[in-house]
Amino acid sequence: MKHIALFATLTLFACDGGGEEGPPLITSYSVSCGADDKVTFSASVDGTPADGLVYMQETASEYLDGGSLVQFSDEHDLKNNAAGDGLTATIATGVTLGSDERNVSTIFSCGGHFEENASDGSPFMTYAFGVYGPAGDIVDCLAGGNDPEGLIAGDYEAAAVNPPSGEFDLSACVAEQ
Repeated sequence: MKHIALFATLTLFACDGGGEEGPPLITSYSVSCGADDKVTFSASVDGTPADGLVYMQETASEYLDGGSLVQFSDEHDLKNNAAGDGLTATIATGVTLGSDERNVSTIFSCGGHFEENASDGSPFMTYAFGVYGPAGDIVDCLAGGNDPEGLIAGDYEAAAVNPPSGEFDLSACVAEQ
């Protein structure tokens, strides 16, 4: 009988989680350009985030190089904001190809990529926002923009000039509703 009571106590403790909160979850994101031609990526998070990253690809592009579809893409780290309830990164836009640098700049421009829409009225870019958990692995990912379902399904892998880093499995993302 003592073993059963002890097991029940341990089970209740395990279900309660010992007072720890669950993994951080991304609830929304935004991409906005400022007057200084810098773009800010923001993700709102439930729980305490341990930083994150954003991957973006110009999935509305139909640029062909030698008969093959080519879509430029890049990835930037997101840092915990001052309020502790989200992630942000601000980088310079519109730099020349080859001079872009992770966490500093992108070849994409505010007017040509982040603000204007594709010919069908949808956003030009597709984004995947990931958040790290306490163990340093990505525990949640939210994709949105032009074609989040296609990005998640891998429809654009062959066209990506810079595929996501090995730590970022886009197939684990959820498409924004």
